[in-house]
Amino acid sequence: MYEAARDMMRADVAYGHDVVFVDVGVTIGATREPPLPSGVDDRGGFSVGISQYQAALDADVLVCHTGVLDNWLVQSQAPIIWILHGRPLASFRPEQQGIRKSYSALVALAKWPRVRRLVGFWPEYEHFWKAVMPPEKVVMLDAPPIDFHRFAPDGPKHTFKPREFGESNILIADSWRADIDLFEAANGAILAARNMPGLKVHFCAVEQPSGPWEILFSALRDRSALGHVSGRIADLDAMFRAVDVVLTPHRIATRIVGEALSCGTTLVADEGCQWTPYTAIMGDPTDVAAAVEEAVSSVRADPIGSKAASVKMARAFDLSRYAKDMTEIYEAIIRESKG
Repeated sequence: MYEAARDMMRADVAYGHDVVFVDVGVTIGATREPPLPSGVDDRGGFSVGISQYQAALDADVLVCHTGVLDNWLVQSQAPIIWILHGRPLASFRPEQQGIRKSYSALVALAKWPRVRRLVGFWPEYEHFWKAVMPPEKVVMLDAPPIDFHRFAPDGPKHTFKPREFGESNILIADSWRADIDLFEAANGAILAARNMPGLKVHFCAVEQPSGPWEILFSALRDRSALGHVSGRIADLDAMFRAVDVVLTPHRIATRIVGEALSCGTTLVADEGCQWTPYTAIMGDPTDVAAAVEEAVSSVRADPIGSKAASVKMARAFDLSRYAKDMTEIYEAIIRESKG
């Protein structure tokens, strides 16, 4: 979520807006960590300074992502745009399981008079949100913004340990969520490894403890097909450039989809994904394996052409496109507030 918010800020700044970036802290389990008092994130030629919430109290619009405290919000009367980072089912399922009230919290927020728009990036889920929120407030942009200065074909590549690197390499790196699991994609990758000797499967964003995932890792290890395994990493762009194919269980334009394509990496995704020609029914390991094999073969046959095709597809994630769409939303709700 932070990386997405950072790219949104860069887009707004480039478009000429004055932006203040406020850290609201983070909740881990039952513990809420306080916000950072200050700090600078300087990457990709863009520096993000962390401000105290008081610096945003005179803003014309508040763009909220998650966890903004009420005692901050009440000190401003600015209209609010709430960013819908989560997928509907990913918000619904944890609450159904008694873990947290994310779904009902979003539905309640949507009814606040100050919340003028709820903005998401996946048109595929528009009707899920409009079914439970004021439909006139829900806006779905075509794609998330991706910073092409950081996520680009040219740049550092991850250096694998010799035993980790294969003749061909695929990466599974989506966050583990309640709505879509990586289990099915991983099983397809295991079958692909059996069919393609020399294939290595790499995993990032692995949560700990990994529990039964160790069984799947062992299945790959038994085939000499298990590559790099790690939790979240800061330089995922370098990992994208180092592999041939990224395998995702999603059909929507998640951050992984946008970042991988922007780096020129070939993508295999769920059936119905508009962002790649290589799709598969995730619940069918034979179909996933076939799509992986086709994608890997295409990269082997024409690496330059494959990279160019991915970069061309990624144009939809340009920051300027997002900034233009969001500026129209900013201007509309400011007019509404004055009216």
